[in-house]
Amino acid sequence: LDVIADYSVKVWRIIGSPRYPASEQRLRDDAIEAYERCYYPWGISRHFSAIIASGSLLRYDRQITAPTVVLHGRADKLQRPFGGRVVARAIRGGRLVLLDGMGHDLPEQLWGRVIGELTATFADSA
Repeated sequence: LDVIADYSVKVWRIIGSPRYPASEQRLRDDAIEAYERCYYPWGISRHFSAIIASGSLLRYDRQITAPTVVLHGRADKLQRPFGGRVVARAIRGGRLVLLDGMGHDLPEQLWGRVIGELTATFADSA
């Protein structure tokens, strides 16, 4: 379990939010919780295989009619902001919000901003 937690900490240090780094203890606790909930090491490779096999999802994005906000971290190393821009442009009326310092996670320090953006988007649809 320690090896898995150590590896998880290393991964989240790479893809997480550089401006809002989580503590090592928080990352370890999250890794242990995920392990105890469902340790399935093949899940990551299956997930990436599904991403590659699915190809472009733009045809589906273009079918979205609900009010949409795309929230994306400017510091995301796993999916660069370009990907968020493409998705937002594909959705009629889609709105892109780029969050400075956010990586491929959702740091607690940005929860208020995220909730505000979602609330504004849903209020527009009421």
